[in-house]
Amino acid sequence: MAAFGKQIHSPRSRVEILEAVVHNLADPLSGLGYGIDSQNEQGVAFQRRGLLRRGQRITMSFADAPDGGTYVTIAGDGPGRVARQFNSLELGDL
Repeated sequence: MAAFGKQIHSPRSRVEILEAVVHNLADPLSGLGYGIDSQNEQGVAFQRRGLLRRGQRITMSFADAPDGGTYVTIAGDGPGRVARQFNSLELGDL
């Protein structure tokens, strides 16, 4: 298991980022055992399901940037392949 975290700046609004995260990341994460635990304009949280997988959570928090865009802060714990994917995540991936 590996911890990861990063911040990305987007010119898009929080609502647009939320829609992109749900649209682009929910299915791939579901294939790895993560389901959406909560979501709103402030962010989205994914929790890995299963008794042996407690504590494997990914949170994406959204905050308004001064230029009208959004700061996306990502933090989580998960298998090495999940950590590598999030560490290499770029704005265009959202």
